[in-house]
Amino acid sequence: LLFDAFSGIFPSVSSGFLRSVMINTLDFFYLFHAINLGIGIFNLIPIPPLDGSRILYVVLPPKYYFGVMKYERKIYIGFIAWLLLGDVVKSLLLSIPFVAINPVLSVIAHIFSLSDLLGALLTIISNGMMKLWLLLPFINL
Repeated sequence: LLFDAFSGIFPSVSSGFLRSVMINTLDFFYLFHAINLGIGIFNLIPIPPLDGSRILYVVLPPKYYFGVMKYERKIYIGFIAWLLLGDVVKSLLLSIPFVAINPVLSVIAHIFSLSDLLGALLTIISNGMMKLWLLLPFINL
């Protein structure tokens, strides 16, 4: 899969042990990239227990920022509940036929699933990084 995209760089490697090593190495680096990018995006969500909430200090006036940070523990409990119950709520909402056939309500139901949101962000950023990678002149795909 990923090796075929880079076969122009390694034309002499066509089969055998070296090919399988290179395929597994490229797969490892792809997964390493995806996992680290996902963790980075997750950590930058501007919800108080995560580091993204520290970015709010730059955007919000101090009065509002410290007002939000006063409820950090309660927001943290709500965030954990969102992580644990988001997929269940999404499944329950999508089991209602009216919600399932309505595209707007279906998108709103997917917002309850944090994994769907992070997956969409990860896909967008990964595709952008791959397009940027393809702009490098020494890669002939």
